[in-house]
Amino acid sequence: MNLYIRLCIGLLALNTVSLSHAIEVVFFWGNNATPSIDISGRDWVTPSPTYMSAAANARYGRLGAGDYAFDHVAIPDGESLSAVVLMKPYGSDALCNVRYVYETLCYNRFGNRQNTRFLYFWATAKEDEADLLSYGRVGVHGGLPALYQFGTYQEGGVSQIATGLYDVYLGEAATTESSVQVQQSDVHGSNINCNPLWWYAGRVRVQCNHRFGYPVDSGFRLIAASGRKRANHNRALFDVATQRLYGSRPRLDNSFSQASDNSLQSVTRTRLGHYRVKLGPSASTEGHVQVTSMDYNGAECHVVGFGSGYANIACTRNGVNVDVPFTMMGATPLTGTIYPRP
Repeated sequence: MNLYIRLCIGLLALNTVSLSHAIEVVFFWGNNATPSIDISGRDWVTPSPTYMSAAANARYGRLGAGDYAFDHVAIPDGESLSAVVLMKPYGSDALCNVRYVYETLCYNRFGNRQNTRFLYFWATAKEDEADLLSYGRVGVHGGLPALYQFGTYQEGGVSQIATGLYDVYLGEAATTESSVQVQQSDVHGSNINCNPLWWYAGRVRVQCNHRFGYPVDSGFRLIAASGRKRANHNRALFDVATQRLYGSRPRLDNSFSQASDNSLQSVTRTRLGHYRVKLGPSASTEGHVQVTSMDYNGAECHVVGFGSGYANIACTRNGVNVDVPFTMMGATPLTGTIYPRP
């Protein structure tokens, strides 16, 4: 680890805003793509509470071009194997690599660092909540691919099928009425897109492609969120939706789609590569939305807007709009209020 990264870790530890593990879900909209470059944390941005989970006490800053750091009430001092983090671009076709739970690098399609607005999601769960949230981190360097969940190595949890193609046993939430979100997470490479191809009965097939069009081995983080309500809740915590088809006639797969409040969902193609999804309460103020493509050829999908229960999605391949399948996860305002746990 170089001196610059060690310095950043030390500064984050000194500036932690509260105790570790005080809450279990943090999400916010990073609406400022170009805050002042500052590794001290003094000039970091506090997200709008309108688009941030309750009690998150979060902030973010920029360490350089396309280099973002995060600090919030749940981040431990150092890297965590017991949590999942996603940081997806918002309103741009940047591609971001989650290097650590507290730092992400974003690139344009030419491999240069790119500033971007973004959507940040962090979560941890107990093992007996795997039907609600199943997640893990896969690392591939220094030997065979390894899966880490709940802070421990899961022997036999991941297998490699071919270059950049993996089979992951993620857990109970990776089944019907759920969404699986994947993002590259690797300090050894960049400009790589990892996405799920399918999931069922706890198992997820993941493919990683370089933006230049070839498969590549890479580490990644993945999370399955269930749209089913728990016995002690009146509503589910997550909205989930999956658009299955290529071409001009999109189709919402009802087996893998469910609004947390049981409202009617739908998907409309507004133009090539652009979709409008009626998702549920998560696509509103105090909610949160994430999207991942499900394309065999490495297309990327991004959230470009959300509100009033709808989310707008744009998908591209090599910078060109393209119609592809995708999956969406939404964290509802309810998620942000009951997670922190009592």
